[in-house]
Amino acid sequence: MSIVARRTAPGWGDRYALGFGGLVVVLLLAPVVRDVLKVLGHAGDPGRAGAGLALLGLLYAGFLTLARVHGPLSVSAADASWVLLSPLPRRRVLRRPALVLLGVGVAGGLALGLGLLATLGAPDQGVLRLAVALTFGLSMTVGGLAVAVLGQASASWDGRLRTAIVVVAAAAVVAAVVSRPVGRAVQGVPVSGAGAAAAACAVATVAAVRLARSRLERIHARDLLEASTRVNRVATATTLLDPGALTWTIEDAHWRSRSRSLRSRRWPSLPAAFAVAWQDWVRLGRRKGRLAVLVASAGLPALAARAMDGTAPVAMASLGALLVAASCAAGARRDAGDPAL
Repeated sequence: MSIVARRTAPGWGDRYALGFGGLVVVLLLAPVVRDVLKVLGHAGDPGRAGAGLALLGLLYAGFLTLARVHGPLSVSAADASWVLLSPLPRRRVLRRPALVLLGVGVAGGLALGLGLLATLGAPDQGVLRLAVALTFGLSMTVGGLAVAVLGQASASWDGRLRTAIVVVAAAAVVAAVVSRPVGRAVQGVPVSGAGAAAAACAVATVAAVRLARSRLERIHARDLLEASTRVNRVATATTLLDPGALTWTIEDAHWRSRSRSLRSRRWPSLPAAFAVAWQDWVRLGRRKGRLAVLVASAGLPALAARAMDGTAPVAMASLGALLVAASCAAGARRDAGDPAL
């Protein structure tokens, strides 16, 4: 019997973690479900619908970006050390991570579908519109993760995924600029047309999942090891509530790939307050794309205020400020936490 087949059954700790995680997901989705129940029988405002579609599009683009950057398939540290490099079938080793990834896609798809219905409203045929929205959400997330798995196994698919992310982000920006015409156009689509489009997306998703399942054996062990290292670092940073560590993880991954190397330069003569932040300024200046994303993200709270009520815009502004601080002040925090400096 193989090592994979002899794995022990989940204990009470695993069951507790699974149950607690499910409870957290239910609590997070409860406000969305409440908003969906409110919109049944009512048509949403076109301007708010367009802004909501733009926000959902940006969130979906970020979802695909995270899936591409962090794997999406990875294994535990023990499997990466012992099982991954063994002569076991790669598909069998990746069966459990693939199922976990599928669960993440289903949960994200349900949230996306409910958010889509809450944004557009349901003036009539509420049950049918709910089914169409959930089908769209599941197809987008599960299909996107399947393409990300294909991108992990093939450079050509990775290029297609990057193109899809750019297209989704550009469409979201257009919807944010001209939100009312976009919202009116999407709300004017008949239910039959939306159902046909959702069915086509579902068929394409099934094909992508089947193709990704057949390509699991082609994923190189080096890529899986790197993805596992990144995921473990992210989990550690999340557990320790240290978002600054994520910046260093991304930066290390950037310079480790393609055998990049840095030239040694003299440290500039700056005051102490600026010297510890110099490395972050240099990194942001060298990575102009990240700097552009940080500047553009300043408009997300305003977009959220147009699309949603309540404390969501305030929470998004706080989260954005935390991410900017983690990206621009990681060097200062690292030096401050080092007793040797």
